[in-house]
Amino acid sequence: IEVGPAGDASEGIDAGLFTPATFPLPETATFVELASWSVALDDVSDVAVSNGRLYVISDEERSIAEIELPLSTGSDAASLLERWQMPEDLQKPEGLAMLADRTPIVGADKPEGEPNAYVLGPLE
Repeated sequence: IEVGPAGDASEGIDAGLFTPATFPLPETATFVELASWSVALDDVSDVAVSNGRLYVISDEERSIAEIELPLSTGSDAASLLERWQMPEDLQKPEGLAMLADRTPIVGADKPEGEPNAYVLGPLE
């Protein structure tokens, strides 16, 4: 979902948006959905960005996928470049962070006190 101040036009999403930057905001701004894209997964539990790439994690499909960029304003669907299955013993994967070498760190929904962060091998 691309969000922005009400009244702004969608610009789509590309790797350039993942570089930290500042931008002026009006003193009072209401943010709204400017555009959205569907993805061929049962659900999206979290989104992560690394090295200009966009990744999503699906707990229902137990997979991590890379989204093809750019996401243009004229399209309503995002394409998957690749998809990786998670290990069977990793239950309830809900959160995702990606290291620069494409190593995923997966957060799992576990009872308090149980390990809930898993470092997987780099995605190839």
